[in-house]
Amino acid sequence: MVAGKCSKCDSMITSINIENIAGKVNGKDAWNCISYNCPRCNTILSIQIDPVALKTDTIDGVVQRLNR
Repeated sequence: MVAGKCSKCDSMITSINIENIAGKVNGKDAWNCISYNCPRCNTILSIQIDPVALKTDTIDGVVQRLNR
């Protein structure tokens, strides 16, 4: 297993804390996102759109369109 280092505390990252966070485009449209945080100092290492929430929202939208 390859482990990286936290950019703030230099601890080896062998596990990660994942948290929900809201993402906005120009302060308007909200996206469900997740952040990957250092388990030692809680520094945010990365943020991305939540792939599970994106899949669920896509499926729900398709089902709504098909039921029209």
